[in-house]
This record gives sequence, C-alpha cells and structure tokens, in this order.
Amino acid sequence: MQVQEDLPQPFGVDLKGRQMIHDLKKYWDAIIIRHRTLDKEIKDLQTRYANDMQIKQLKIQKLRIKEEIEIMKVDFHQFETDYIRNH
Repeated sequence: MQVQEDLPQPFGVDLKGRQMIHDLKKYWDAIIIRHRTLDKEIKDLQTRYANDMQIKQLKIQKLRIKEEIEIMKVDFHQFETDYIRNH
C-alpha cells in the first residue's frame, strides 16, 4: 500500500510546499478582496462628500495594499523564473 510520501508530487512540490502555496493563495485572495473593498468604500464616501481625512486614510491603506500586491507579483515572477531555470 502506498503512503502519502510514496505518491508522486505534482511539479515536484512536496506536501509542505503545497501547503505554503495554498497559504500564499489565501493571503493573495484576501489582499485583493481588501483592495477592492477599500476602492468601493472610497468611491462611496466620495459620492457622499464624506470627511476628507477619512477618505485620505482609506486611500493610504489602499496604497499600502497595492504596494504589497506589486511586491508579491515580483516575488511570484522571480519564483517562477527560478523554478523554470532549475527544472
């Protein structure tokens, strides 16, 4: 009988690696959703002529999340490039 360790690993990724990828995907999805939510909140507040300071704070949060998204894109691209080069 085969045990989990004996089964072929997709793309050479072991269970620990797959868990890491799963965790990164969850984090990615969460920051994308948060970015979209902030965008909607900002637009809603702007249409209601809300407090400028509140809008500014949300825009700063959105910008920080956008920076994190861009960093992750670069990291993912580098990972993909390294993986292709080594396999």
